[in-house]
Amino acid sequence: RGAVFETRLAAAAALRAVGNARYGADEFGKALEAYDRALWHADFDEAWVKLELTDEHRGALVDAAAPARLNAARCLLKLRGTAAEPDGALAAAKAHADYVISAVADDETRAAAWRAKALLLRARCHREAGRYAAADEDLAAAAAFGDDPAIRRERAALRRDRGETVAAERERMRGTLGAPVEPRRCVVS
Repeated sequence: RGAVFETRLAAAAALRAVGNARYGADEFGKALEAYDRALWHADFDEAWVKLELTDEHRGALVDAAAPARLNAARCLLKLRGTAAEPDGALAAAKAHADYVISAVADDETRAAAWRAKALLLRARCHREAGRYAAADEDLAAAAAFGDDPAIRRERAALRRDRGETVAAERERMRGTLGAPVEPRRCVVS
């Protein structure tokens, strides 16, 4: 608490702003670095946070960490499939989304917007990992917070990916069970 706490949260906010500018310039790797640095400033010992901080300070901590985590997850997803993709990008993006979901679970004032965004990001992580049922569950939970065009786009991407997976599976399995058996004909006299 005190000046150190507020100074670190101010530094986190400033670094998040730097990350936002870099994200806007499509410099996702550099934006991710800024968000990671912002998260370092907003990282405090969990026991200290629970035992020593007031509700107001805990709220300020969530206000600093949640947007940086969501933005870092977006950067990780944008870097997927590129040469700059960090190891474990999908798992790290999901971990950021999971953190935000758990951080705002007990806070009704902050829950709606950040929880919906985190659920949407986690659904995308599930979809890209091929866990379509989990992605569908997260999208349904996110839709409960409001009808967002991003949710509709992610549902369409989920349907497309699921259809492509089923078609690829059918193609792969075609002919592996042998030639189709000719149907038997029963002649009744």
